[in-house]
Amino acid sequence: MTLFLKKIFSVRKSILSVFLFCLIPIVIWSGSPITHTPFYTAYLDFKMVEKAELKGFLDNEVADYLLSPKLSLDLKAAIINALSFEILGKDNSNRFISFLNKKYHSDDFVQYQDKLTADELFCLGYLLVMDDYFSPKIAIPYLKKAKEMEPNDYTINMILAITSAQSIFNVNKCKACKMIDDVIKNKKLTDRMLPEAEETILIYFNRIGYECH
Repeated sequence: MTLFLKKIFSVRKSILSVFLFCLIPIVIWSGSPITHTPFYTAYLDFKMVEKAELKGFLDNEVADYLLSPKLSLDLKAAIINALSFEILGKDNSNRFISFLNKKYHSDDFVQYQDKLTADELFCLGYLLVMDDYFSPKIAIPYLKKAKEMEPNDYTINMILAITSAQSIFNVNKCKACKMIDDVIKNKKLTDRMLPEAEETILIYFNRIGYECH
């Protein structure tokens, strides 16, 4: 093969690589409950949600809000949702653990994890799946533990359902959609999200679940 042909093949290979890289977000976006439910937009009137959207990473200010016992859990969820995701992943869950270390005066997470509140377990679980939505199963134990502590909290149940749906989405979309539907119809759940936030979630899952009816 001549040098000229080698250059042509090299250029074509580079173009193909760029094309495939650009295509990845489209493929991922089409089948990802975590990336398809930006419900934080319903909470943009809250200044911290807007700041989280602009920052995209967890810092002292964001952590103070997430660790505050005065802030409602749906608002904490909106802040985490606003921090968003990246294809190559984020490290907001690690940042959160570093703030938990300070709160519990220990660098050993295992040593104090049984002391975490339902809110803290929830925030850690949701941050984990937002950091790496390719590995939702890592987040599920924390969200389940939060649910055990607060079984009737709507926000915990909904985010657990979305995360669980993420884990089975490519295998059973109908089952994934039913998980969300079960939360919506559960009248025992309290402290619901804002109606606009629920609508954002339902728009996606109703569209996906249309073929299941």
